[in-house]
Amino acid sequence: MPLRIRHEPTDPLLGTPLNPATYDYAGAVLFNAHAGALWARFTRWRWCGLPCR
Repeated sequence: MPLRIRHEPTDPLLGTPLNPATYDYAGAVLFNAHAGALWARFTRWRWCGLPCR
């Protein structure tokens, strides 16, 4: 579903889910809470876990 609408910086719709009734708020909070650790683990695996080619 491509969205081609440009919002103004003061638009109240910015940062809101497309469908608030079905948005997983708890999942979004948990993902954002753990994103830093997941990224650190991935980059550590990427540089230390893969053989150099």
